[in-house]
Amino acid sequence: MKTAGRNKSRDRELVEFVGRHGVVTVEQVMAAMGAGRTASYRRIAACMEIGLLERLALLRNEPTVLRATRDGLNYAELGLPVAAVTPGLVSPRSALR
Repeated sequence: MKTAGRNKSRDRELVEFVGRHGVVTVEQVMAAMGAGRTASYRRIAACMEIGLLERLALLRNEPTVLRATRDGLNYAELGLPVAAVTPGLVSPRSALR
């Protein structure tokens, strides 16, 4: 399988993180991967380009979330289904304050 970038282990680590959690924000990816905003966005975009991750905009004025695709879950060797996502699963930031 074609990989997102030069660092296959980081691609797999990213897709595995997203896949295990179901849905995550970019900020959660940054914290988990110990990477900055630019590096995180680049790796996410590369994984999205080859179909390992997808971005979902569920709520207006709220951050988008990421989830692993079926191909991504297979790539990360996770025996999990693609996460079912509804707007009710994503808490608005205002509710967290």
